[in-house]
Amino acid sequence: WWSASYPASATGVFDEEELKVMRQSMSHSQFMREFECSFDVSTEDTLIQLEDVQHAQSRHSQPALISQLEKVLAVDPARFGGDKACIVIRQGPKFYEPLLIDNIDLMTLADTVAHMAPRERPDAIVVDDTGLGGGLTDRLRQLGYNVVAINAGERALQPDKYFNRRTEMYARLRDFIKERAILPDDPNMAADLTAATFDYDSTHRMKLESKANIRKRLGRSPDIADAMALTVAVDIVSRADEERFERYQAKPQKRDLDPFTAQWWSNPNS
Repeated sequence: WWSASYPASATGVFDEEELKVMRQSMSHSQFMREFECSFDVSTEDTLIQLEDVQHAQSRHSQPALISQLEKVLAVDPARFGGDKACIVIRQGPKFYEPLLIDNIDLMTLADTVAHMAPRERPDAIVVDDTGLGGGLTDRLRQLGYNVVAINAGERALQPDKYFNRRTEMYARLRDFIKERAILPDDPNMAADLTAATFDYDSTHRMKLESKANIRKRLGRSPDIADAMALTVAVDIVSRADEERFERYQAKPQKRDLDPFTAQWWSNPNS
């Protein structure tokens, strides 16, 4: 497959009057990103900055090291006609190319995940359990998979800092991208990651722009970014780490030296 960018001003899809109205309805940087395909601009209220995404795209991985790290398969089911189901795999710091699927029902999506799981052998399958996603969670569990279900609208793990779990997941993703993520050179992924803005509520908690507002503003949902956020929503331990821990537990452990019973001095009669 291939991708291309077409500025709205060059396509003729919108006439000059329509473009003028659109320019007036949003900031200059938003208009340039969403209509002119100029992804080199960011705004202060954009949660994940383009510069951080580009830096993460320039990082290189070491396959031998990556293969020993935790692998997470995340699924963001489609809920509305304009949304796409998205599957993202992350292993350690490395994200792989996302799989976007149009017009797929939950049972077929569950079968798709079930076919991928034996090949990918993820340490965890994480599903956005909000709304219709609950049906996907139930089906995968019926098939015998241990699913981590995340409700993006529920209370954050740190409720004093974040408005809800979705905001918290995105904040974790932002930090992960800044610090160590390795991203593919995918313009659709970059556009999704830099789509959401944020603000603070009356109690000074971070609040991410709603999906409904993003959809209204962009004409689409940031499905790739939503799935990527799921991969960092919880801390996952790799199978290799679990096996190392089990081996450690099985070994006889040395007891700490008790200074009240141990012979710290030599016996003069020996």
